[in-house]
Amino acid sequence: PNYILNGNDGGINISSDGGVNWSNAAHIPATQFYEIGLDANNPQKLYGGAQDNGTNRTQDGGLSNWQTIFGGDGFYVIVDYTNPNIIYAESQNGNLGKSIDGGFSFDFALNGIDGDEPANWSTPIVMDPLTPTKLYYGTNFLYRTTNGTSSWTKISPALTDWVTGSRLGTVTTIAVAPTNTNVIYVGTDDAHIWVTTNNGTNWTEISDGLPERWVTRVVVDPSDENIVYVTYSGLKWRDPQPHVYRSTNKGSSWTDISGNLPDAPVNAFAVDNNFSNVLYLGS
Repeated sequence: PNYILNGNDGGINISSDGGVNWSNAAHIPATQFYEIGLDANNPQKLYGGAQDNGTNRTQDGGLSNWQTIFGGDGFYVIVDYTNPNIIYAESQNGNLGKSIDGGFSFDFALNGIDGDEPANWSTPIVMDPLTPTKLYYGTNFLYRTTNGTSSWTKISPALTDWVTGSRLGTVTTIAVAPTNTNVIYVGTDDAHIWVTTNNGTNWTEISDGLPERWVTRVVVDPSDENIVYVTYSGLKWRDPQPHVYRSTNKGSSWTDISGNLPDAPVNAFAVDNNFSNVLYLGS
């Protein structure tokens, strides 16, 4: 009776002394990764934010040498592509930390973000593709830092329909066009999609004709700022259908490219950096 198995939202734990001490079950692939991060200077160094298992990494791509570098539920993790010692890691509801020593210690990185604004369980944070000290962060507004998170500035009007107490009304995805970083796209959990073409001075909603669903990803073609993709999850609407749309004119019109995908929400999406007609999708 001293041998206890405990199944929980972080995996499986085992005690052989009646619950005094617990260990993880080895070799059971129960980890759910919300987001994956890569070190651009070392593609073997992999990072991931995991449900109830924090932010984890392997420094050489190994299977058995992963270490936890940030706690809580792990979400977005970004490694500065010019300095791998600078790492941004996030836990649930947008709690963001910054490390300048390769992930051994983290400091609070939300100076200027209004804590009374709603933040998604998986709050998006992205790094500008040309300027690593410039990052974007979403509540029901979009924020930008130009000094590596020393301070944040709000650069948009309210982008959602959030009202106090509502469970919906947060930014869920941000995309900066690599070919023109003045072009920024934003999607929300209450079905809004927005674009600015002048670095946040003006915003245009481009959601007409698209589903009333949770926007999971907005992704810009790496070679063309006009081509943009949007994906959806309909779980809150009991809708299992895949929803993938493509625009070639910055969202002025959209084409459904869901094709023969199986009935499952789409959670992840990417355009190949070298062959932009090759698309990757996770459901």
